[in-house]
Amino acid sequence: MKKEKDEFFKIFGAKFEANSRWSNKSPVPELGNADSCRQDVDAFYSFWYEFDSWREYSYLDEEDKEKAGDKWERREIDKINKAQRKERKADEVKRIRKLVDNAYNSDPRIIKFRDEEKQEKAAKKKAKADQVKAKRDEEERIRKEAEEAERKEKELKEEAERAKNEILKKEKEAQKKAIKNERKKLRNLAKENNMFAANEDENLLHLTEVEKMCEIYTVEQLQELIQTLSKASDSREAFLNEMKKLNNKMD
Repeated sequence: MKKEKDEFFKIFGAKFEANSRWSNKSPVPELGNADSCRQDVDAFYSFWYEFDSWREYSYLDEEDKEKAGDKWERREIDKINKAQRKERKADEVKRIRKLVDNAYNSDPRIIKFRDEEKQEKAAKKKAKADQVKAKRDEEERIRKEAEEAERKEKELKEEAERAKNEILKKEKEAQKKAIKNERKKLRNLAKENNMFAANEDENLLHLTEVEKMCEIYTVEQLQELIQTLSKASDSREAFLNEMKKLNNKMD
């Protein structure tokens, strides 16, 4: 690889040096070496791609207008010479351009610069892709955290709701059990006192009233009624008062 580089600078260096003597501009930049910086290499090729030669090729004129017989012939000879010079000038431009193209396309520094550019572009592309991925990952992380927080909040609410429902259920069961017990107490108390009745007809009526009280009264009302009936000196009279009070409210 080093040998190929040395050959490049040796061969093309001599070629450019040989052509530099035709330049209208000076100083003419040198080809340089393998360690030349990008700025110097670019300046070198810019100069040669815009190479300005002072050669006008009049010394190669095939016809000498001074030997012409008259001014018309001299004019014709001058026209021919100018056309030939222009053609030779164009050929030189093509030759120089071909030399510069060949050098540029095989210059190991240009190859190195292109590789560096590719690596730089690849690195930038990767950095951009990594940035996009990092942003996407961060958005995904935030989304998942939000979802997890929402899930936990939902679980806490559901747990609180379950606990609340469980308490309400137990309260209802306790209330149901309590009212069942108080109703049983009232029924037993009424049975023990012959339904607080003076005769059979009244017995049946009072049975209906006891059931009505069991159906309508709350636990507290049943407890209060049982306590009143149990402590009353005349439980029948107390029951009749309660029955009257209930029916008045219902009316």
